[in-house]
Amino acid sequence: PANTRNTSNETQITGTLKIAKGVKGIMINGFTFSGNGQIICNEAGRGSTAVENVEIVYNRFINTTVTAGEGNAIVNLGLAWRPSNSDAAINDPTKWACNQRFVNVTIAHNVFKGKNATGQPNVIQVAGSGGNTSIVDNSFEYGGTSISLFNTCGNFNIDHNRFINVGADAAGKTEKTYTGGYFAIRLYYIGARKLEKADGSVCHNIFDGCQGQSTMFAPIRLFSGNSSETV
Repeated sequence: PANTRNTSNETQITGTLKIAKGVKGIMINGFTFSGNGQIICNEAGRGSTAVENVEIVYNRFINTTVTAGEGNAIVNLGLAWRPSNSDAAINDPTKWACNQRFVNVTIAHNVFKGKNATGQPNVIQVAGSGGNTSIVDNSFEYGGTSISLFNTCGNFNIDHNRFINVGADAAGKTEKTYTGGYFAIRLYYIGARKLEKADGSVCHNIFDGCQGQSTMFAPIRLFSGNSSETV
């Protein structure tokens, strides 16, 4: 499990660890990220520039000073694409430039410990993943939104994670924007039905003292552009 590791000899990372576009096979295992420590990949594309087989496992993320803001996260894989209501692409996901930028992503057995304070960054954002996306057996405490999946297709599972006081901290009480600690899980524009369907599970997670954004007091939000549900 995520909280039973020996961390006495871990390497400390306080800067940006950048994953280049087109990388095929990378494992980030056993580090402690603090301060401005962050994992970023914002240059991946489809086809030859896609990033494949990413594993981020058995790391700790603590005492962060990463800047809070929509589109930024401590683990930031891809920039989300959101169609406007007037954009014809909203009904034709094959035109979504973000689809399948990441193929096979595993984020597992990590500890993410935020602060009971305002201005906390979001934690995990994966935008445009295909193949298999697994976010399992992680621990999240305070901080911004814990898990955001945008434009996901293929198979995904968000299972056996623990969320503690997400959205119920100082940020959740005073900051009614997405940059606070509001949702444990956000699933936005999931499934590209003309390219690759999505089949996912959100199972066996623990929510302890969590709440959603503003008056939507729920830890999970699903949004497709035409409808919005909380769970």
